[in-house]
Amino acid sequence: MPAFLQKILALLMVLCNGILGLFCPQAGLRDYHVYVSEGASPPVVSVSGRKIQVQTDDCKFSFYTSFALKGAHIVQAERIPDCAVIYVSNRMKSEIRVRFVPEDGGRPADQNAAAWDGDRLGPERPYMHDYSQTLTMKFFMAGVDQNNPDNSLVNLRFDEALEKIREIDALTLGIPKIVYLVGWSGMGLDDKYPAIDVVNPFLACPGSTDAKGDLRWLMREARSYNTAVSLHINSTDIYKDSPDWDIYRKNGLVGTRNGNEVVTGSWNGRNAYHIVYKNVWESGFYKKWGDDLLAMLPELREAGTIHSDAFGCRAGDQATIEQEWAARRQMIRYWRDCGLDLTVECMVSGQFGQGWEAPNGNSTAPTGLVGLVPYAWHLWQDAQLWHSRPAALLAGGGAAHTERFDWTDLNRGDDAISFLYGRSMQGEDLIGRTTDWDKFIAQFCTTTLLYTYQNRFANVSIHGQGDERVLVKEGGLVARYSDRTLIKAGVLLRQSDDVFAPASWLGYPAVMAYSKEGYDDRAWTFLPEWDGIHMADIYAVTTDGPQLIEGGITVSPLRAIDLTIAPGQAILIVPAGHIF
Repeated sequence: MPAFLQKILALLMVLCNGILGLFCPQAGLRDYHVYVSEGASPPVVSVSGRKIQVQTDDCKFSFYTSFALKGAHIVQAERIPDCAVIYVSNRMKSEIRVRFVPEDGGRPADQNAAAWDGDRLGPERPYMHDYSQTLTMKFFMAGVDQNNPDNSLVNLRFDEALEKIREIDALTLGIPKIVYLVGWSGMGLDDKYPAIDVVNPFLACPGSTDAKGDLRWLMREARSYNTAVSLHINSTDIYKDSPDWDIYRKNGLVGTRNGNEVVTGSWNGRNAYHIVYKNVWESGFYKKWGDDLLAMLPELREAGTIHSDAFGCRAGDQATIEQEWAARRQMIRYWRDCGLDLTVECMVSGQFGQGWEAPNGNSTAPTGLVGLVPYAWHLWQDAQLWHSRPAALLAGGGAAHTERFDWTDLNRGDDAISFLYGRSMQGEDLIGRTTDWDKFIAQFCTTTLLYTYQNRFANVSIHGQGDERVLVKEGGLVARYSDRTLIKAGVLLRQSDDVFAPASWLGYPAVMAYSKEGYDDRAWTFLPEWDGIHMADIYAVTTDGPQLIEGGITVSPLRAIDLTIAPGQAILIVPAGHIF
């Protein structure tokens, strides 16, 4: 169907829905499900301004609408198995979108404490880390040697990983960092899952036979470099050569469909099979699995985060897709109960998964993860969700993907989303025994440096079409895609790959400047935080820390400075005499 006909049809549907709403009390209304533990009492519902309060015999919730409920009333409030359903209408009986907010940190103990509302603005419980202000990375430590099952193909040992962390900390000026270790167990990535009770012996430090002790040492030492080291795990897959295969199969934990074991993929020349979340959770296997890992590596609690590969849901003989969603939420909450955020590999349309996520194959079906998962390695969202959801609620690394049907007037909608809303680097492909630090600093300065600054300001409006799109944020921060500029209250922070932006995590006036092509005697202007500062020192950013290039450079009364930067160079500018 041509695009203009689609738009006309959509408009007609909206108009019809509104007309029906004038005459039919239930027409056009959306039901919002709040899952609570089962009980006999019906919910008690009250409305005050923008607030709708729901009180049951075991918990209390508040919803906040996006506008005042003038003349609003409760059409219906009823208890059905597992949930209370609240229908709300204003005078025009049109749809009112609501956001779920738990009060007093309370939540029910059953399947889902989160509303099926993709517009929620806060997490169910505070996250352990602010991923909108963090450089989140993976280190690929080792892979399986398919030609020799007794060997591991090592990319980094634990001692080498610590040296990379030290160098990254120097290059990034101490920005908060999270590093997930991939291939740390067994003989490398995707080996013998779900068994993770053996730390890869090939990753031990030279002369050491205690790989577990060396891993714990790495996790402790990394804290000195503003880095939380944690693990890449897999909550989804099991392999037939795993020592856990027989007991998982005997207890109905290996997924089947029509009696056939469900294969999730083939890795290292072996099939991986799906674990039934409902059964592994209800049987206590998952909790014991996590408890054993935390007992083996108690430093994980200090890290406050852990990353699960895959983690998609599949319906099968043992569980419906809804039951798998519910169990997955409980698995995620288990880690938060232990003081760790669980981050995931992929989230699609702000939820999670691929086509298997919903019975009808619709990947946008709600799965109740928004507000539970703070970060996805790959994050796909509708363009409107990039705008409405703050990164402090749901952040993602790499390219800021948008769905293929969004911003079709652009050849590269993903690139526009990434530029306007910001994205953070991942770096997994850069870190090894040989590391291209020039490429690393280029990625950092053109992504994470700007991403952390942009995330400090709420989105206000997006306007324009095609390459002319402009994003306006609070504080006068404007991102313009046509000329790839970022401007704060009239002060230029970025023009294409020339960057002059605050290192906002340092807590004092400091600017990182970078240029891909380099330039001579270019004038830049500092933000007002530099008012009253008349001299500056310039440092080269290196893996050994800031190295003074020139001190006592004049800053004009208009907060301007002239800079010369070599191609690919990054520098740090601080008030003269600053002591690190």
